[in-house]
Amino acid sequence: RKEGESVEDYFGVPDSLVVIDSSGSMPNPDSGISIPVLGTTVITNAYLNNNAKVSVYNFSADNIVVGPSKNKEMLHKTLRTYQGGGTVFNTSTIEDIVRKQGNVDISIVSDMELSNLGDFLTYTSSLPNVHRVHLFYTNSGNIHSIADELKNKENIAILPLHSQEDIRSIVIGELKKYIK
Repeated sequence: RKEGESVEDYFGVPDSLVVIDSSGSMPNPDSGISIPVLGTTVITNAYLNNNAKVSVYNFSADNIVVGPSKNKEMLHKTLRTYQGGGTVFNTSTIEDIVRKQGNVDISIVSDMELSNLGDFLTYTSSLPNVHRVHLFYTNSGNIHSIADELKNKENIAILPLHSQEDIRSIVIGELKKYIK
C-alpha cells in the first residue's frame, strides 16, 4: 500500500430495513414537518449513498412494504405515506424482508405504543443476518423500562427522535459508526 491509498472495508455497508410507524398517534407529514419522516429519510439516504439497498416497512392499519431497492423516489414516497390507523405490527413481515435482503441493519421509528416492544426487539435483533437494530423513539413514555430490559443486547441502540437536532446529532452520529 502506498501513501494516499485507501483500503475499502471488506465487509461493506449492510442493506437497510427502515420501519416507520404511521399510526394515528404519529405526526401526519401532510400537516407539517414530521420529524419521524424526516429522520427515516435521512437514514434511507445514508444507506443509499453507500450503495446499499433499502426496504421500507410502513405499518399501521395496513402493512406497506417496498424494496429492497435503490429507487429513492419510491422509498421516500412510502416513508411519507400516512395511514393514521391503529398500531399493528407484524413480525412475520420483518422476517420475510430480512430473508429477502440478507445482511441488514434495521431502523425502527415509532412512538413505542406497542405492548410487546421488548419481546419484539429481542426477537428482531436475534434474526439471522440482522447486523444492528436502531430504535428511534418519538415518545419517552415507557422507553426506560425497555432500555433496562435490553441493556445487555449489544446490537440494539435506543435513541430519541424528537427534533431536527436529534436527527443531526444522534441519527447521523449513530449511523456514522457503521456506514461511511
